[in-house]
Amino acid sequence: MPNNPTSSTHATSGRNSHQGEAAGLLITNIAELTPLDEFGPGPQRGGLKHLKSIKNAAIHVVDGRIRDFGPAERVVAGLPKGAAPRVLDAFGGAVVPGFVDCHTHLLYSGSRADEYPMRVAGASYSEISSNGGGVTRTIRESSDATSSDLKQALTARLEKALLNGTTTAEIKTGYWVAPEGEGAALGIIAGVSASQPVDLVQTFHVALGTPARFGGAGEHARYVIDHVLPAVASYARFCDVVCDVGAFSHNEARQILQAAGRRGLNFKIHADEFSAAGGAELAAELGAVSADHLCFLGKDTAQTLAKAQTVAVLLPATCHYLLAPRFADARQLIDAGVPIALGTDHGPGSPTLSMPFVMGLACSWLRMDPAEALVAATWNAACAIGAASTAGQIAVGRPADLVVLKAPTYRDLPYLIDQNLVRYTLKDGAVFGKHIN
Repeated sequence: MPNNPTSSTHATSGRNSHQGEAAGLLITNIAELTPLDEFGPGPQRGGLKHLKSIKNAAIHVVDGRIRDFGPAERVVAGLPKGAAPRVLDAFGGAVVPGFVDCHTHLLYSGSRADEYPMRVAGASYSEISSNGGGVTRTIRESSDATSSDLKQALTARLEKALLNGTTTAEIKTGYWVAPEGEGAALGIIAGVSASQPVDLVQTFHVALGTPARFGGAGEHARYVIDHVLPAVASYARFCDVVCDVGAFSHNEARQILQAAGRRGLNFKIHADEFSAAGGAELAAELGAVSADHLCFLGKDTAQTLAKAQTVAVLLPATCHYLLAPRFADARQLIDAGVPIALGTDHGPGSPTLSMPFVMGLACSWLRMDPAEALVAATWNAACAIGAASTAGQIAVGRPADLVVLKAPTYRDLPYLIDQNLVRYTLKDGAVFGKHIN
C-alpha cells in the first residue's frame, strides 16, 4: 500500500475531451427529457407520481456544460449564428440526469461469491462472518492486496458503473483499519479519481464490525478517535460509522462522529440495518447528511428524520443479495416527509454496479413509484453526498452529466429491470458507450 495521500480528495470535476469546441454538441431526437430542475435547493420530500418532462426535446452542450435544453425546434433556432455543432442522435430515447450512486464500498479486493450458497441454505450474515467470512474476509483480502491491484479493480468497476449511467459516486474506505492503511486507501481513490470520468466523493468509513485485535467496540472507538482520525480526516469529506447490533453503540458512534466533526468532517451513519438500534435518531440529532440502510425503524423514527435535514439512503440491492428478512419501509418514510435516496451499496456482499437495477428493486420491493425512484437515484442522491451543486439535475450552466436511454421514457428503467437501457452516458459532455447498440 502507498503512503498517505498528499492532495485533496473532495469530489473532482470530470474530464471533457471536447473542451474548447465553441459549437459544442447537439443531442437530438429525444422522445422525453426529464430534467428534474423543479427540485431544490434541498432534497425532494413526499410522494410523487409524475415528473416534469419535455417531449421531442434537444440539448445543446458547450465546453462540457449545458448551454440550452427544451423543445427541439426552439433549441435549434437558438443556436449561435453559424454554429455547426456535432450531433448525437438519441434515436427516440429518453434523457435523464446522470445517476448518483451515493453509497458504495467500491475499493476492495476479493470476492464472496462462494458465500451466496451459504445464504441460500439459511446461514445468517453474522454466522458467515463469525466463521471468517463476510467483512472479516474482505478486510483480510483487501489488506493483502497491492496498490496496483486495488487501482485496477476500482478503475474497472467505475468503467462498468459509467456504462450503467453512473456519473457521480461516493466511495467508502473501511477495510484497512489502521491509519496508514486507511490513508493509503484514500490516496488510491484520489489517484483513480483524477484518471477517469466519474466524479468521486470520499468517505472515511470506520471498519465494519470490530476487528479481533480490539477487546471490544469501545476500545475500537477509542483507537479510531486517537489514531485513525488524526491521520485521515484531512483527506476525506465524510466520516461514516455503523450504529447497529454487533457494531458501535449509540454512544460509541456519537463519540467517533463528534471527534470527526472537530476535524472538519461531515457525518453519515450505517443505521439500523439489522435492528432498531437508534442509528437513525443519532443521525438526526447530529445533523448527519444521511442515514443509510434503515431496514428497522423505531416507533417514531420516521417522524424524527422528517424534522431533520438527514436523507434516508435505502439500499434494496443489499437486502436482495443478503437474502435479508425485510426491506426498508420506504412508504412509511416517504409518507412522513423523509427525503429518500437510493444507492447500490456495491461491495463484495452487494455486487451490482447498476443504479437502474436498484431502481427496479425499489419499485418492486419498496413500493416506490418510478418517479420517486428516479429522483432518489439522482437529485436526492446528490443531496446525500453534498454534490447537489453539480449533479442530479439537468439545468443551464450545469455539467452535462446525462443518460440517454434506449427506451422512450424513464418509467421503463425499473420495469425492464433485466436490461441495460443505457445507450450513452455523458460525463461533462464527453460521450461513453457508443459501442452499445
